Amino acid sequence: MIEPSDRVAPMGVLVIGAGERVQNNFLPVLTLLARSNSVRVVGVHSRTAERLFPVTERWNVPAVTHLESVDFDAVDVVAISVPPAQNGPVLESLLPYATGLSIVIDTPVAWGWRELAITAQLLSKFRRVLVAEDYMNFPPFALMRRAVMGGLIGNVGGVTLNNVGYLYHGLALIRSFCGFERARYTWSRRVGTLGEVTGYTFKGGFRAMVVGPYRSHRTGGITIEGSKGILTDFASDEAFANPGSSPIYVMNYERSQDGAIRHISLNEAGKEASTHYAMDLPELIAMQAMDFPDKSDLNMLRGCGLLNIFQAFREPGNINNFYGPANAFYDSFASRLAQRGWLPMDPLVWFGSDCVALLRTLARFG
Repeated sequence: MIEPSDRVAPMGVLVIGAGERVQNNFLPVLTLLARSNSVRVVGVHSRTAERLFPVTERWNVPAVTHLESVDFDAVDVVAISVPPAQNGPVLESLLPYATGLSIVIDTPVAWGWRELAITAQLLSKFRRVLVAEDYMNFPPFALMRRAVMGGLIGNVGGVTLNNVGYLYHGLALIRSFCGFERARYTWSRRVGTLGEVTGYTFKGGFRAMVVGPYRSHRTGGITIEGSKGILTDFASDEAFANPGSSPIYVMNYERSQDGAIRHISLNEAGKEASTHYAMDLPELIAMQAMDFPDKSDLNMLRGCGLLNIFQAFREPGNINNFYGPANAFYDSFASRLAQRGWLPMDPLVWFGSDCVALLRTLARFG
């Protein structure tokens, strides 16, 4: 749980946007951080007053109808959650204050090549930019990453996402297991009417597959295979554990009385639960008690992921400090090109070209 602190002044955060994402994730997360004196919400801005005022009244935060009224000396971070086409105009309006501002910007940062060209240039003007790719920060994925880094399953050879990991979210998650390396090869296959499989090969032989369709975590999961074992999100995979074979570690979810996930752990099939790779989720329980509409597992895990992104400002080793606009642009465009079978060999790797410039060219055909 985040502990209150008097030693560091809270970060002043201005939120731009008042849609469902802000209501279901950004404001619950910032409210929790405010309780620990980590942040102070300077205000929430939206162009539509009819949407803005009910949101700010519900969360008891200042409403900002005009950015010109904001005291930007009190703002450290601007959190932007608007449609991608609006990112350019929003960033342009913040340019007079850019050198003193950090940005947290939602995904996708850009969808088309025009948006890419505009936002890439504008974001380079700001002090610091973190991209709110909270999917790779879901607690189960973070725990699996910790187990991989701890050597639990030896050298990792492959990751499979079954019906989870939508496009850029899936590719970001995959690359988080290999230091955000870029794929050297990609391939895509259709399987009947609904099914599709997209494959990625990275340096050193690390491989990944995304098996579609994406089903919004109503079913499916992740499997990670290593030289000494397997990590899996499928409880039924315990049936494949045999004496003498590589161990299988299954993700276990414990819930509170109201159904919220309160604890997760990786347990070796056929053995008693271990506490070594386990994680309590007090922040999820705290947000579960707040008043906002979406309390689904998917959304609550999304909130935990977003919380970790804001914590990166005060945690130098936090993975999100290494996930800026260039990585976000790569995942957004490369995942779509790979799924369409248009990127069998990745020129971003082979020719060492500038990521943004090459993606801008490739995206013209998207």
